[in-house]
Amino acid sequence: MVRRAAFDIGSGSIKCVVADVNTATGKVVKEHLRINVKADFVEKLTGRADERIPPAMMAEGMTLMLQLKTRARNAGAEEYAAVATEAFRMAKNGRDFAKRLTEEAGIPTRVIGVDEEALLGIVAARLKKDIPKGPVAVWDVGGGSMQITLIDDKPVFFYSSKLGSIPFKNLIVEEIQNKPGSSPNPISYAESDRALQRARAEAARIPEKEKRRLSSGEFPVLGIGPVHNRSILPQVQNKAPYTGRTSPTPSHPV
Repeated sequence: MVRRAAFDIGSGSIKCVVADVNTATGKVVKEHLRINVKADFVEKLTGRADERIPPAMMAEGMTLMLQLKTRARNAGAEEYAAVATEAFRMAKNGRDFAKRLTEEAGIPTRVIGVDEEALLGIVAARLKKDIPKGPVAVWDVGGGSMQITLIDDKPVFFYSSKLGSIPFKNLIVEEIQNKPGSSPNPISYAESDRALQRARAEAARIPEKEKRRLSSGEFPVLGIGPVHNRSILPQVQNKAPYTGRTSPTPSHPV
């Protein structure tokens, strides 16, 4: 048994979990700390000609990580590891930040690819919900990207989109509303319809065969990420599992 701190450095936030882990089974035995702090990496990166996260945001990110490490250490963490996702894949200096965290903060950090991010999501969802082996679909909506993975004994379909929650929000502001600022609110009914059309156009990229499998109920859908947990779930009054109006397939936010 070892107490570990895991950090998920996302495009719009940093998440930290401290838990006791059975190293023989890989199972989380007891969780001691869970923190989620805002960090606008992809917002600061968007539109920059040099394709780099600006130094001020990098410094803020380093400060946040050091603060989280202190809280994790105070919770008894003995080992640390971090992964960085879409914003750091996009940024030319994304891997420099991972290297600094590893060398200066003592937090081994890797920038992971979209396929590894999807597979880690499946593992985490299964552990969290204690779901037995068998067909399952994991729908991960993050700040900078989105993945849908269908898996049976092995992955059978993988779909990735750069239209995460922050790029989609920016699309509404810049392309649909054509207005200054970063917030789309308030959104008119007409603007909402245009945004929905854009989302449907993105979903149309999924092959028909996989769309039929997703809607058939053959693959139970596990929704992970802040969009499911912090936005959709409260809006449906914490009903779990919840279903969409047009799909019979249950979605289980984890």
